[in-house]
Amino acid sequence: MDKLLEAILLGVVQGVTEWLPISSSGHLALLQQYFKMENPVFFDVMLHVGTLIVILLFFREDISRILKVVFVKREFKTEEAKIVELIIIGNIPLAILGFTFGESIEKLFESPIAIATAFIFTGTIIYLTKFSSIKKNTISFFDSILIGIAQAFALIPGISRSGATIATALLLGIKHEKAMKYSFLLSIPAVLAAAIGKTLSLNYQEINIYSILIGMMVSIVVGLFSLKFLKITLNKKLFYAFAPYCWILGISLFYLNL
Repeated sequence: MDKLLEAILLGVVQGVTEWLPISSSGHLALLQQYFKMENPVFFDVMLHVGTLIVILLFFREDISRILKVVFVKREFKTEEAKIVELIIIGNIPLAILGFTFGESIEKLFESPIAIATAFIFTGTIIYLTKFSSIKKNTISFFDSILIGIAQAFALIPGISRSGATIATALLLGIKHEKAMKYSFLLSIPAVLAAAIGKTLSLNYQEINIYSILIGMMVSIVVGLFSLKFLKITLNKKLFYAFAPYCWILGISLFYLNL
């Protein structure tokens, strides 16, 4: 496949699956396996940068307010300061799991059966939100730990980070808008760490910078629309509607690889 077309395809897939609860890591792993796509590390770096840009654009008002109140005015007894604390606490499980089992998790990217199982798990936890009782507009420290654990397990390809974290928040009774906002603000340190980690592992292999940048721009544009679509489904309390797609994909993978 032409490198430019390949980058655009991966950009579209990333732009859709990173934000909708259907696992970008699982989809990208499958694309690389079945279509023999060999992407330079730099492309992964740029995808993470694109992800961060989408978050900063979509939640720019919230991020700007947090930065202004906490880091400029240095007001530490505010709601914004509590959000920062919750984000830090919520990322502790990810750091522990990634550091402890990072190499083992990397091997799962080569296992279609493991990815299939993870897709079915994602679909199941998403579907359970259909029966959740929404009653809270605040997130406690205990909530942040549980949501953080869900984010940590999303290191496994096929488990959607947005799906796992938002579903966990909804099952804890947190309101839809609050669940979505916290889920993606929580991801900022994780995305930054991933981008830095990938950058440190860069080598000087030949790369097609133009096709990669185009792929990244495609992922940003598509990602913004995907986030808006996700917000609509959450507002309409239809988050569980993504479950059948994950189930069908997971079952199909089992069928193809057994």
